Order: sequence, then C-alpha cells, then structure tokens
Amino acid sequence: MPASSPAAGTAGPAEFHFFCKSGAPVPPAKVARAMSSRGFAVEIAGDAPLHQRQGAVQLTVDGAPVTVSVSAIGADHPEWAALRASAGGRPDGEQLLLALKLTDTRVTVRADDPRGVEWARELARSAALLHIGAFDNPGAGRFINFSR
Repeated sequence: MPASSPAAGTAGPAEFHFFCKSGAPVPPAKVARAMSSRGFAVEIAGDAPLHQRQGAVQLTVDGAPVTVSVSAIGADHPEWAALRASAGGRPDGEQLLLALKLTDTRVTVRADDPRGVEWARELARSAALLHIGAFDNPGAGRFINFSR
C-alpha cells in the first residue's frame, strides 16, 4: 500500500455519496482532521461546507495534491424522488429510505484516477460519519447509515 493512500486496489473512475442535513454543516477542516486521524496529513482547500460546493475540490495528502469533484442535490431535486423509488429494488433499500427521511442533501464525490478515487471514498465516508448521515459506495454495493 502506498504511503499516502488509505487502501490499495481501487482503480478507474468512481463516485461515492454521502447524505447529510444541510442545516448542520460540518466544516471542511473538521472532515480533514477526521481523515488525518488515520495517520495521513490531510488538508481540504476552502472553508465552504462540502454540500455547498460544485466542481473541483483540492485536497493535500501528505503534501501531495489530490483533486476530487463534488456535486450536491437536495430533497427537492427530481433525482431524490428517483432514489426513493429505487429503494424497493435494492438490498439496502430500507437503509436508503431511512437516510432519505433523516437527511435532505446527497453529495456526490467523484474522481478519475486511482489515487483520487481512494481519497474520494475516504472524504465521502468521513463526511458521512461526521454528519451522522449515510455513505453509499454504489460500485461495491455498500450502504452505511451512521444515523442508526
């Protein structure tokens, strides 16, 4: 495992989601501290909460730049209704419905290169945990609801 990556074996473009309440933002510095607790020096550029951003987000991990992109949808977005409708066909559908009930925003974190994908996953998972929301890894079929 490389010195500045959280896990080995992730390749290709990927996206991860975290669900949160928009009225209870977690500052990026707090998310970076949580990510750093695993032994990496992580910084997230900018002060705006992740759910309020659109586009590239610059991370610095052990002094090296990593770029991920973020986008967010709110509960009033048509995609939110599509998520609710898809719950019946998913093995984690009950957890998804609970997350949709307890949150009002889904943030998608994307990256294209293997290193970016690893840190996109860590960013989404750490943000979900701090928001007491939920984390969705559609590529691996994993959904974790931290609000239970």
